[in-house]
Amino acid sequence: MLPSTALRVVSNDSTHLIATSDRVAVLWWRGLVTVTQVLAGCHMLRDLVARHPQNAVVLVVVDDLCPVPDDPVRQALAQLMREGVRGVRAVAVVGEGGVFHQTAVRGVVTGLTLVVKVPFLLKVFTSVDDACAWFSTVSPGPPIRSLAGEARERLFGASVRPAK
Repeated sequence: MLPSTALRVVSNDSTHLIATSDRVAVLWWRGLVTVTQVLAGCHMLRDLVARHPQNAVVLVVVDDLCPVPDDPVRQALAQLMREGVRGVRAVAVVGEGGVFHQTAVRGVVTGLTLVVKVPFLLKVFTSVDDACAWFSTVSPGPPIRSLAGEARERLFGASVRPAK
């Protein structure tokens, strides 16, 4: 079992966290998503897939503070899906927050999958816990739940608990 300190932060500020550990990528969006952040995620995923072809998994969390991405960001996300995730085994996207936000996240993911045919398992969730449980069924391995907890703590602080 990997220790929780195994999370390697690639990019982090108050609006996002991009990190990796073993064969797991975590992309956590908390505010306005920028093209630069998406491209940093794309480069990180390419490196991860090069080390773990067909076995890498990706957890994407979209906090309810994230506005719907503008067109340049959607194009960068499409590039991420086309190029950065070739060889990924599974992607879980979590829309945290209220029903309206969760519906918006699902809509963006659906729109992107209409533009880009995804060659991996993809599912949208309303909680990080549900996404982690799914990962354990489709790609057992690293302790994704503890990595997600560490990512949340790094982004929000130790006193913040998961949204219910």
